[in-house]
Amino acid sequence: MLSSTAKKLLRHLQSTGLLPTGAKCLVAISGGGDSTALLHLLCELRPILQLQLFAAHLHHGLRPEADDDAQFTAKLCARLHVPLMMDKKDTSAYARSHDLSLEEAGRHLRYQLFRRALHKFGAHYLVTAHTASDQAETLLMRLIVGTGLKGLGGIRPTRHFGPYNIVRPLLSFEGRELREYLREHSHSWCEDATNHIPDAPRTKVRWQLLPLLQAWNPRIIAALNSLSEQARDDEAVLQRCSRQLIKSAHQHSGGWRISLAMLSKYPPAVRKRAYPRWAKQGCSLTSKHLASLDRLIQKGINRSHLDLPEQLSADIIDGNLLIAPHRQAETKKDVSPLAVELCPGRHEFPAFSLTLQISQAPCSQRPRPTQIFLNPQAVQHGLWLRFRRPGDYFYPAGGTGRVKLKKYLNEIKIPQEQRDSLPLLCCGSDIVWVIGHRADQRYLALPQQADVWQIGLAE
Repeated sequence: MLSSTAKKLLRHLQSTGLLPTGAKCLVAISGGGDSTALLHLLCELRPILQLQLFAAHLHHGLRPEADDDAQFTAKLCARLHVPLMMDKKDTSAYARSHDLSLEEAGRHLRYQLFRRALHKFGAHYLVTAHTASDQAETLLMRLIVGTGLKGLGGIRPTRHFGPYNIVRPLLSFEGRELREYLREHSHSWCEDATNHIPDAPRTKVRWQLLPLLQAWNPRIIAALNSLSEQARDDEAVLQRCSRQLIKSAHQHSGGWRISLAMLSKYPPAVRKRAYPRWAKQGCSLTSKHLASLDRLIQKGINRSHLDLPEQLSADIIDGNLLIAPHRQAETKKDVSPLAVELCPGRHEFPAFSLTLQISQAPCSQRPRPTQIFLNPQAVQHGLWLRFRRPGDYFYPAGGTGRVKLKKYLNEIKIPQEQRDSLPLLCCGSDIVWVIGHRADQRYLALPQQADVWQIGLAE
């Protein structure tokens, strides 16, 4: 006889069609409560839906109890007659070698395993144990940092994963509901102690913010999930309308020509979803760019112009909006890199329109845009001044890792025409300082370090 929880899941699957009868499913299982409940529930439904079940588990090599989790998962799958693919990876080493956070590295490694397992077992669906609780946490995190309607859609019930589909059938279940199911049927699971340490953003939301909100509204998780579902529905309608608008454009001079009369038939929410599709691939249009574009077409003034990222421009010409590469601006003549000697005094570099003041002093303060404190031990190949090159990247002080210089300049909104004349202080091929803006974390002196070099823009 099916459990009440399995009956609820069966009704959900039958009403949504997330998993058709006879589906070959790979279940992502960690051994935690949510994924363990998912596997038990699918095993209950296996004869009814004629499901073919397989499982995959990654040992991340991060926690002492990870060996126990792996053993638990292997025994559980054997008992339930579910073929299992298991792998063990050094997530910390992978994170270092690929310049990723541990969370990002773990996700990369898990999905690499999932691809191999899907191929090996011939499965078509990757089934994950994301819950309504996960959905609420995700939505709150996005609201905190800022998001739009698409972000409010949260975790989607299904999405493509190459030739496969990722399915999340538990988004209508809260985590506590799944654990009640496990206890009721005497099913054990593994508990990750790090999930209870409120240091990461998600665990802070889980253990600090959500309880506070639940004191105001005990059904806050359900309310947030309802909001996400409505946002997904509304976003889908807007995307369909935007695709209709996108098809009305015509290629022109390496870009696109769109009738202002056609644009005016659609509301701003639709137009702003179409603009990025007319920008060339890799061009990142911020909300500010989208708002400026929409003001341009609303005014409709002939010969009006707007500069966009990646050497694009938008122009109103004879009743049409043209988005295309703009005429190349006069480029700065080639300037060879110049050596910068670490010696006290005032140093002028006319070719770079730059004067630097260099001195030795203890590191007494944080770096500022106009001044940095350099660790001399980090400078192994001398210092040079040069302009930007394709592929440049650095590690911004106070950031979370490597960032392409191009992306950084977009973020701080340096006008396109000024970027080729922006001086860079470099060590070998590394950027030490985007002068006047941000230093590279790897080259900065430690607090209170003595005998460091202070380099600043001369007044």
